[in-house]
Amino acid sequence: MHTEARSQPTEPEGQPDSPSLPNSDAHLACHFQLNADWLSYPASDAPVALSISVRGRGAGDDDRLRQVKDRYNGFAGTYLSGRQALPFAGLRSTPAETLVRNVLPAEMFTGPNVRWDDAGWSERFADCVATVCCERGARLLHLDEIVHPSSGGTTVAWHKTCAHVKRITDRLHCVGCAVVANVAGSPWIWSRADGDRLADACDGVSLEAPFFASDTSDPRFGRRPERVRRELAAYRRWLDAGLTIVLVPQYGEPQVEQRVCAALLLMIRRPGDRCFVHREFWADCPDWDAWPAALGDALGPCRQDEGVWSRTFECGSLHVEPAASHVDVQIR
Repeated sequence: MHTEARSQPTEPEGQPDSPSLPNSDAHLACHFQLNADWLSYPASDAPVALSISVRGRGAGDDDRLRQVKDRYNGFAGTYLSGRQALPFAGLRSTPAETLVRNVLPAEMFTGPNVRWDDAGWSERFADCVATVCCERGARLLHLDEIVHPSSGGTTVAWHKTCAHVKRITDRLHCVGCAVVANVAGSPWIWSRADGDRLADACDGVSLEAPFFASDTSDPRFGRRPERVRRELAAYRRWLDAGLTIVLVPQYGEPQVEQRVCAALLLMIRRPGDRCFVHREFWADCPDWDAWPAALGDALGPCRQDEGVWSRTFECGSLHVEPAASHVDVQIR
């Protein structure tokens, strides 16, 4: 049965640009996902520049999510799947994570996933995403479930996936909303052309397996210098293209790996860059959050010697050995 789609979002006159996301000059930490559970913790004065998604967990979350945004002191976005729609009859009775299938025709989908390699269905999906973002008053969308073929999670060609993301991004730019795509894959093995396609398709990228060797269960193994160098080079190209990067280590001891990722980002970071590392909302603010401000400007590029990456700054130095998950910081 063909079901009518929602009305199209009203576009402001003048085709507004997407909002400018904050940089990490003062704070390197961000929240990957805030949810209603955050309200049960005491209010924190620790500033956080960015939360790339505030998400719900079911019926009645709208009011709690508004409370989260009211209490939050940074730039917060909303969340949607980039390829799924659930077969439920209304956002109030379903998780806020996905579109609702009853506003979309069944022939758009293979199982739960939109046929995003079909330009027509991808355009229809992008229109519905824009409608939901307008209803939520979102200035940033965290677009989940974008999959690079190297991860093994899809057979869709990467250029078609990036075209799908770009359709959504272009549609949301028309209503003043930026897009950060959550991507499954390891950039160190991508071609440069694949990285450039993604940079052209969205405003930012979040990665849940940064510096992770998929051929081992231990994140420290496989972090050979060449792998790290290639991944850092990919991030630097994205930053040069103006993208926001959010690293979200989901392996090992999270707070240890967050520190390693923060140190590695500072090996390539320049003033004004928008690069962040996730920290848990329930944990104390980590010391690495303030490293960009505390260390000051870099005095030169990083160096690598036998797996140890080092960089000297105006107010100190930083050394990180990814294979050992070890970081040494000296701040004067």
